[in-house]
Amino acid sequence: IIGQEAVCYFHDMIEEMIKWGFEEGKTLFGFGYDFRQSN
Repeated sequence: IIGQEAVCYFHDMIEEMIKWGFEEGKTLFGFGYDFRQSN
């Protein structure tokens, strides 16, 4: 389970990318990633 500090980090990063011109659903997408299944 991801901790609150990581959630805040990613939220801030996404907000900054939106300021740079990324658009949610057009040029900015979220997805789940499980490093244990990376093979």
